[in-house]
Amino acid sequence: MLRTLMVLALLAAPLAGHADMTAVEDSIETSTAVVSVPASVGSSLIARSCRSCEYVTMTLAATTRFFVGRTEISQADYARLVADGKPHSLTLMYNRENRALTRVVLPAHARRSSRR
Repeated sequence: MLRTLMVLALLAAPLAGHADMTAVEDSIETSTAVVSVPASVGSSLIARSCRSCEYVTMTLAATTRFFVGRTEISQADYARLVADGKPHSLTLMYNRENRALTRVVLPAHARRSSRR
């Protein structure tokens, strides 16, 4: 009897934790040639993924994180990398609900190309 109850409990456990998945973030792939990330918290930027896509307004938050590939960098390091005058691919991730910019991601090769 106890063994049966344990088996039933183990089988039912995944069902108890089941919830609908809802995306809380969205992203835009763009370029530094067409988008400038603001320097101060609370400032906004406008971007879109393609010419026919709608513009999205995002706000730089105190919690916005900056990355080169998978490596987190400071906002100051990000600014230095994109100040080389070359266009860089850029992924902007933002909260769907409040449009706060959550992450700014440069491809991993951006660090190497800025040293040339």
